[in-house]
Amino acid sequence: MIFWIAVSGLAGALLRFQLDQLLTSRWGTNFPWATLVINLIGCMKIGVFFAIGQAYPEYIEVVKVIITGLLGAFTTYSTFTLQWVLMLKRKRLTKATLYIGVSVLLGAAFTGVGWMLTLLIL
Repeated sequence: MIFWIAVSGLAGALLRFQLDQLLTSRWGTNFPWATLVINLIGCMKIGVFFAIGQAYPEYIEVVKVIITGLLGAFTTYSTFTLQWVLMLKRKRLTKATLYIGVSVLLGAAFTGVGWMLTLLIL
């Protein structure tokens, strides 16, 4: 299982890098949109795979690999916190507050929506 977590982690990191490059080239760096979008996608996906693991316990090992490896490397919590701290350091308090609030609230919402929608589909 550790091998598959490592392989899926590599895939998640590469996906994150490519998506970050794409979104940053389109939206710029004035606000960390790419990190926000990547984290929200990751939140939605973790809800989806959590629901799949609940509905199909026989696939729980695959779900663990996906959540731990792929999504663990894809989401960017450490980048999120660094960007937040840098906003505070630069005295961009409104942006920092908006960023952390939107990230946490929408992240929780996306996780819940992904989970609930998947349960409805399954």
